Amino acid sequence: MVKQFAALVIFASILFTSVQAFAQNQPAPSPDQQAMIQQMQQMGQTIMQNMQAKGMDPQQLFQEIQNGTDPADIQQELIDKGIIDQATVTQMQANVQKLAFSQIRTQLNITSDDEWAALEPMILKVLAATGAVDRASPLAGLITSQSAAAADLAKATRALRAAIKDPTTSGDQFATLLQAYRDARNAARGELKAARSELISVLTVRQEGVLTALGLLE
Repeated sequence: MVKQFAALVIFASILFTSVQAFAQNQPAPSPDQQAMIQQMQQMGQTIMQNMQAKGMDPQQLFQEIQNGTDPADIQQELIDKGIIDQATVTQMQANVQKLAFSQIRTQLNITSDDEWAALEPMILKVLAATGAVDRASPLAGLITSQSAAAADLAKATRALRAAIKDPTTSGDQFATLLQAYRDARNAARGELKAARSELISVLTVRQEGVLTALGLLE
């Protein structure tokens, strides 16, 4: 069901691809969830049509994602080219997150609002940390907020990519940028490990199994 989530076809496909990947592990959607899925499909189709009208190849953008391009950069490119606007992006991300969390709650068999209110922030933290460490993960699009460690890793990644494209970058500069990237990556991985440990500490064994199958835990 899930997102492309933000992007998400590439952006939406990226938002929408995430939704589809996530949905494969989910039970049949409720009527409300199905309506939201249909809305996402319509948005995705519109974005794809806009891309085709401007001569853009969706497969090329997917390839860029596979090659490590940040989905946020793809999203901005689509906005800049008039394929999608920020209001639509925001709405898609909100819909995808709502849909994904509704499905997660169902999978975990949580009926108590109090129990979910305590658990949801921990799941959000794991999702955000996962997206920081693995931008290619279908889960990456589900959360748009960033921790300090995630922001540092994104910044270090952009700096390294820019240096690679610049033929004048020296060996010493590469060494500095690589160290900064590795330090930021290790910090983000540490944050993810801590977030997962915190979440696991309050889960039942069954719930841990469910979230592991969904890719939130290892």
